Amino acid sequence: MRHLWKSAIARNMIGGFLIVLLPLAATYWYTNAASMNAVREEVVASSSKSLLLLTSQLESTLGKFENLTYSLASDSELNAVNQAPYETEHLWAYVQQLRQLQFYSNTADLEGDITIYLRNKNRRLSSKAGFGPIEQDAPGFVGDIAVADKKWFFRVKPGGGSQPLSPQEREQRTVLTFARGSGVQSDNGVVVSVDIPIAQLRPRMEALQSRERGTAFIFGEGAEELFSAQTNADLSPLQAVIAGKTENTGRFTYSRKGEDSIVLFDKSAGSGLTLGMLFPEKQIMKPIHRIRAWTIGVLCGSVALGLLYTLFAYRKLLRPVLVLVEAMGKVRLGRLKTRIPHPPANEFGYVYTQFNNMADEIDTLVNEIYVERLNQQQAQLKLLQSQINPHFLYNCLNFIYQMSMGENNEAAANMSLYLSKYFRYATKSDAHYVSLRQELDNIEAYIQIQRLRFSGRITFSIDIPDALLVTAIPRLTLQPLVENAFVHGIESGDGSPKHIAIRGFREADFIHLTVEDDGKGMEPDELERLQKSLETMNHEDFGCGLNNTHWRLALRYGPGAGLRLEQRHPRGLTVHILIPAKEERTHVQSADS
Repeated sequence: MRHLWKSAIARNMIGGFLIVLLPLAATYWYTNAASMNAVREEVVASSSKSLLLLTSQLESTLGKFENLTYSLASDSELNAVNQAPYETEHLWAYVQQLRQLQFYSNTADLEGDITIYLRNKNRRLSSKAGFGPIEQDAPGFVGDIAVADKKWFFRVKPGGGSQPLSPQEREQRTVLTFARGSGVQSDNGVVVSVDIPIAQLRPRMEALQSRERGTAFIFGEGAEELFSAQTNADLSPLQAVIAGKTENTGRFTYSRKGEDSIVLFDKSAGSGLTLGMLFPEKQIMKPIHRIRAWTIGVLCGSVALGLLYTLFAYRKLLRPVLVLVEAMGKVRLGRLKTRIPHPPANEFGYVYTQFNNMADEIDTLVNEIYVERLNQQQAQLKLLQSQINPHFLYNCLNFIYQMSMGENNEAAANMSLYLSKYFRYATKSDAHYVSLRQELDNIEAYIQIQRLRFSGRITFSIDIPDALLVTAIPRLTLQPLVENAFVHGIESGDGSPKHIAIRGFREADFIHLTVEDDGKGMEPDELERLQKSLETMNHEDFGCGLNNTHWRLALRYGPGAGLRLEQRHPRGLTVHILIPAKEERTHVQSADS
């Protein structure tokens, strides 16, 4: 896999695959968000319609009960019975009224208990309990009913004991009540009430909840006790929030236990009841989330398949290409024995075979050219040896003669010693490479000759690390440069003391040697022409000393090796010699042998 990421082709394949996949993923996320909003609005709209329909149906049914209570509370016959002095004379009227109440209670959409309280007679007529006295524990609202209409409200009917009611018993005794008085401003008039058990409302809320997959609830005016179709739902905080809203119909987001839910509510202006639905967002969006999970899975699977395909293509197509590229790189670096073993039995096998054949031919040609160049170098070296300046030799012999005539035998002896060392080194033809230390020893003999000639007006310094002194270089590499510094920079100068410095250091893959003088130097245009003559091996303007040295290094070591000229400040010239450091071991072995 590491090689896969290093492959530019593999990265381009994966990048192209992702470029195609990303717009699809972005389109999906956009459509998914739009779908979620559309589904949310569709669910809310459908639930709102169902909620309004249930509210309308409930108001219609409750309105019938309200009309009945108005009719009975203002019935003149009932009021007359309530005020009659003798109860037995009106017993038949009680019975007839009781039958009517039972018939209406049984045929209504909601089964409710319709009760007529004859407070003057301390009697009541109930569609459920029948005819009997008003009990001592009768609801307190009977004594409070006067002319004013009451809204529907929830209340808990009194039980038979003094023990607290359990939640189940309390719900069983909870009824939705509407009461109406006869209008008599006294405590002995007629009161008519309708009690609808909460159990009669729960099936309708459960049907709404089952159809819309939410939690239906209802509560009365003034944030009375809330009842929901889901018995274990804790919606008490929600009740106060809805009661505090001024609008009659609306929706809002409600957070409960870290989950967001959508709440719809509808307040009935007639009955004073509030019906609502609560939808957890997670529940509404469950199908969308399922589709999104599948889509994400498909996208991830597509990415995985894309990577697997790229890996497969890498193994079948890219790896053979990389093997070929690696082999070509080795050949480019000079490792001409590189071959690709075991060519496969496909198109790449033909390419590998052709590469191996090409490498064989290159190896053969390079060997032939290399031998030819070596022969050329030997011829150039012999030419260089034959070009020793005869004027230099004449001057040295004349110096010896003059010293001998002047009986300065020590100077004549030293000149003879250094001159013999110099010519023995320069004319030695069996050593093509020498150590840098040997080359410097020859340079020192040459410098001593010149110092004798110029009566000590020349100083000389060497600054080269000991580790580089064993480096092998072609023989007579530095000598032409030092001689050139004398002839063109010092000997033709103004006669003032001069200094020649040789320095060496290793930097990156090259060994740098410099020969500096503080002679008259060169003009910039002349220096530029000299540098160009080195590149073209032109001997016409500047002779062959520098050119021979440059091309011997360039032919032996390849591109990057050779001479570089630089103007020295404030005056003089600096010649840089560059030799590849990787050749050092081979050269040392050649010199030692």
